[in-house]
Amino acid sequence: MHLFNRKSFERADEGRRRVLRMAALATLFAARPGAYADELTRTPEQTEGPFFPDRLPLDTDNDLLVVTDAVDPADGEITWLSGRVVDVMRHDVASIVGLEPDADRFGTCHASFHDGGRIQIHHCTSADYRAAHPGRRFDIVVVSMVIQHVPTRTCDLILADVPELLADDGIGVIATTQQDAERFTFQSDQTPRSREAFDRYASDSSDQTHGIPVRQFSKASFLAALDRAGLDMVRWGQFSYLRPEKLGWFAKWMGSTTDAIKDVATSQYAVVRRRR
Repeated sequence: MHLFNRKSFERADEGRRRVLRMAALATLFAARPGAYADELTRTPEQTEGPFFPDRLPLDTDNDLLVVTDAVDPADGEITWLSGRVVDVMRHDVASIVGLEPDADRFGTCHASFHDGGRIQIHHCTSADYRAAHPGRRFDIVVVSMVIQHVPTRTCDLILADVPELLADDGIGVIATTQQDAERFTFQSDQTPRSREAFDRYASDSSDQTHGIPVRQFSKASFLAALDRAGLDMVRWGQFSYLRPEKLGWFAKWMGSTTDAIKDVATSQYAVVRRRR
């Protein structure tokens, strides 16, 4: 989770527009050829998913659609973006707080970004941070590709922390997985499990023999989770589309049909605000 405060001289509507533009996946890096590759090299290896392989090259010979630097932005809104949220926002905000419960990733993030002043990286959960800093609120809260890897109860608790961390006029950007129907799976075994079996597996990281847990949200289940957390949606979108020639294989793999998944991207995001 990343928490941001705007610069004091920036009007609130300007800050919201900037984040909405970012969340809409506009061509952030299209201005300079090769910028995609630059961003890819900055990101430490994390978890695979929702599909394999875990190396996504800068060509179009992959399961997911990738638009290269040779494609003009006028050709469409589909693009390939990668990099740290901190890198994108660090020059446009007054302060950044990063929360990373995972010890290995915390070490990498802390070494790369923590300066003890404007940018602070903490080894804790959002609940831990709220307990240590009661009443502190932020203009922007980003939760990126996290909630699908934790037990469903933990997911609800993380999302419930978002409105408690947001300022009155603040916005959140939350991204996760997407399929045509909600499924509970494991990283190396995509056989659908029950919610209870998924929660048991996700709760014990010491015995995850099938890799990390991966909850495949549907749009409906994602929006329902946001609603339970007391968040109102400002904007919803999807990204990372399957290549058309791969639809049949993935439909069989998901136990679905090509018609059901052809317009469904593998990831989705929502821009949200506190319920008024």
